[in-house]
Amino acid sequence: MKAFSGYLKNDLKLLQSASGGATTAISEKIIKKGGIVFGATYSEDFRKVEYCCIQDIKDLDKIKGSKYTYSIKGDTFKQISDYLKNGKTVLFIGLGCDVGAVYSYCKKSGVDISSLYTIDILCHGPAIPGVHRQYIESLEKKYNSKLNYFTIRYKKNKWTPFYILAKFQNGKEYIVPFNETDYGKAFYYVASPGCTKCRYKGENHKGDICVGDYWGMKPGMLGWNEKGVSVILTQTHKGERLVELLDDNFHIQEEDVEFVTKNNPMYYQSRIQKVDYNRFVKDLKERGLHYAVQQIPSETISISIRLKRFLKQIFLRNSV
Repeated sequence: MKAFSGYLKNDLKLLQSASGGATTAISEKIIKKGGIVFGATYSEDFRKVEYCCIQDIKDLDKIKGSKYTYSIKGDTFKQISDYLKNGKTVLFIGLGCDVGAVYSYCKKSGVDISSLYTIDILCHGPAIPGVHRQYIESLEKKYNSKLNYFTIRYKKNKWTPFYILAKFQNGKEYIVPFNETDYGKAFYYVASPGCTKCRYKGENHKGDICVGDYWGMKPGMLGWNEKGVSVILTQTHKGERLVELLDDNFHIQEEDVEFVTKNNPMYYQSRIQKVDYNRFVKDLKERGLHYAVQQIPSETISISIRLKRFLKQIFLRNSV
């Protein structure tokens, strides 16, 4: 395994990406070579996230940015299988569990996967079902208008902190730090049971490469960019070929694997359940997202915040 960090040199494209834009840069190359890209996009009403097929570079905006909820598969795996049977190169970008599902489907279908490339996203674990939909519905009710744009990784000219940005058909906008919202709190403190014992961590990552935010990168370090930096971990020979696609439009440098994985613990760690999951789900269904979040014990939130601050201070001291 090798590790790299990097970012798009085009500032506009970089700001539109969740971290450094590595998946965008690779996707553009795949499409230019006649390939197909599958990634996650919001549904037209923004209430769901679903996988879609991209064949034109101008449509890549649909799959840019993180979506912190489960993606609907639909007939995605069959589409991938059909394209592979027809000799097309396919790039699939998704959660580790979805990458694993793609390979399982192709194996059962007897499909040659030599032209299949995969990127698994460095995964914290998505928000549990219902959180995203209820949050969207609450925003539209509050602003008395339908959405025409939504992202949970809006950059205010720099990588962090990141914001929710919602634009409405009535011309209004809503911008707020993600971690201050009901969505953010539900995402950080409530884990789906399967995510607490994820089978796709560490050596069990299935993607040719794993891509995410490079949280080990700090101001002053070689390769730092305040607008975002991606971390890329190659896990197969095909993954190395994906990295080789990155050209002069993308700044890239090799990193120490141990340092990268140490500072991005979700590469090998499963989620930790911080609340009573069954109670939260019951409250979410019966009383709604805002009520459910309000029931998260204040000591759970305060302890978590203090721990994050303490670990950050330790890291900064060790980085000097």
